[in-house]
Amino acid sequence: MKTILVYGMNNFIGGIESFLLNVYKQIRNNIKFVFLVENTDDTMPFIHKAEIEKYGGEYHFLPEHHQLAEYIKMFRSILKEYKKETNTIYFNINYISFDIIPISIATSEKYRVITHSHNTSQEPLKKLRYHISTKLRTIYGMSRLKQLNVERLAITKLAGEYLYRGKSFEIVSPGIEANRFIYSEETRNYIRRKLRINNCVVLGFVGRIMRVKNPLFLIDILIEAKKILPDVKLMVVGDGIMRDEMVEKVKKCKLTKDVIFTGLVKSVEDYIAGVDILLAPSYSEGLGLGIIEAQSMGIPCICAKGNVPNAVNVTKTVEFCELNVGSSKWAEKIKEMSSKRYDRDEMHISVEECDFNITNSAHKLLQIIG
Repeated sequence: MKTILVYGMNNFIGGIESFLLNVYKQIRNNIKFVFLVENTDDTMPFIHKAEIEKYGGEYHFLPEHHQLAEYIKMFRSILKEYKKETNTIYFNINYISFDIIPISIATSEKYRVITHSHNTSQEPLKKLRYHISTKLRTIYGMSRLKQLNVERLAITKLAGEYLYRGKSFEIVSPGIEANRFIYSEETRNYIRRKLRINNCVVLGFVGRIMRVKNPLFLIDILIEAKKILPDVKLMVVGDGIMRDEMVEKVKKCKLTKDVIFTGLVKSVEDYIAGVDILLAPSYSEGLGLGIIEAQSMGIPCICAKGNVPNAVNVTKTVEFCELNVGSSKWAEKIKEMSSKRYDRDEMHISVEECDFNITNSAHKLLQIIG
């Protein structure tokens, strides 16, 4: 069985992590994935451990990015360890500003390098000096990448054009397991009883709590929604570096009883079932698998116009709203959508029949990397 080193896994539940695990589930009988795991926290268990081991994969932890010397030493060591077993490493890229370092190392070690672009912009940062620094490193990374002998993939046309800057690339779209994301009234009632949100309009967010997802804006939306809806709550499913900042804002705004932080959960579909409207006010999304998963369960969504690709609207129930119109406009849209009835079965069928099917994505990727 062929072995592939796979870069881009983190100890979170995010779009890349879901994509990689879903793909591996489909092709594990043909290929073995060895995951190189980034951004690990020693205080947290590795949440993907059981699933990776169940499918016969392996994993290695990489030091955090700020420990650059240790990171490079460990990365080179892993490449040398697996050189006899494989000559291929598959990079899943959100931000090239750092990833150009391991990519350059892998090419220098004569590995076959496959890159897969998952984003359409650089990471937004709060402090200007960090933003400028990241912007410069992104420009350098893109320029350097054009010079390297790599194979180029992208999840969408926009993601490919953003990263590869005129170089040709092939599209391998991410996909979901539609049969996993099927609405259940029983599950919905259980989750809403468990979280004590039975008779509320529940707004949902699923993903990493990080700046690119614009999580603090969710609190602004909730404040405005509470002015025009009798009982509304916000459910935040996931974790991330901005969780503490988000919790602090919730306390400051006296919304502790109105915001539920679930943390990392294994069965995210159960929690989506308890949501009425999913919100995605992101500054940037390569695609937005969570939005498609919600639609598969018959949950309508509101997304940031211009920042979330129109391609996610596979059921024609997604509404797009600009960020600069303010949270009150988002609240008005929520009120309007909360009074509508959606055909959950029809929405699920639309997702089943769309291009973002994990079986098709996995087969195409296997043809390329296999």
